[in-house]
Amino acid sequence: MSNSAGIWIDHHQAIVVTLHDGIENVQTMHPGKEEGDRSHSTRDYFAEDKRDRKAAAHLQHFYDDVILALKDSVDLLVIGPGEAKGEFCKRIESVQPKTIIRQVEAADKMSNGQVAAHVVKFFAKGMSPISSKKQEVSS
Repeated sequence: MSNSAGIWIDHHQAIVVTLHDGIENVQTMHPGKEEGDRSHSTRDYFAEDKRDRKAAAHLQHFYDDVILALKDSVDLLVIGPGEAKGEFCKRIESVQPKTIIRQVEAADKMSNGQVAAHVVKFFAKGMSPISSKKQEVSS
């Protein structure tokens, strides 16, 4: 279980569980508030693309903060509802290619304790790699 981690993530919260040399650490993270006015006007349809780009950049910053919290974890389990888990996997593969994504699982809301128990159980089984990274197939 050395240098393993699991994460439950959506667009509003991440629960990061790191397992280093038998020590379990659980951390809850939230993205900071987006800057900018949320009021609407008749010109909003022109600014929609700009607002979407800002929101995407804000999420990338959140994902980067979560990646920093993973420290030197090599093996990773990613859990969560919706699109955030896939977006996070793409981000970590681009900025930290040495991390091996062992599995990606769909899961509804989980408590910190539930996530920690799931991560510990997953890595205690000695799971083989099921990476979302592209693997070469020899023919």
